[in-house]
Amino acid sequence: MTFKVKFHDDPTNDYGDEDTYEFLVDGVLKVRVSSTGKTYYFPAGVWKTLIAGDGHESGLRLAP
Repeated sequence: MTFKVKFHDDPTNDYGDEDTYEFLVDGVLKVRVSSTGKTYYFPAGVWKTLIAGDGHESGLRLAP
């Protein structure tokens, strides 16, 4: 687990080393899942907390 996102009304999502996240304007959280190529945008009122593993900074993937 490289980072996880906790939501107000949904279960927590875990993301891997190759996935990325970014904080956008107005608290929007952008998550890109590398295995599917999909990008998700979560408005500020939907997500509650992001917990990142060591070295997994916003916008970066961890190198194997």
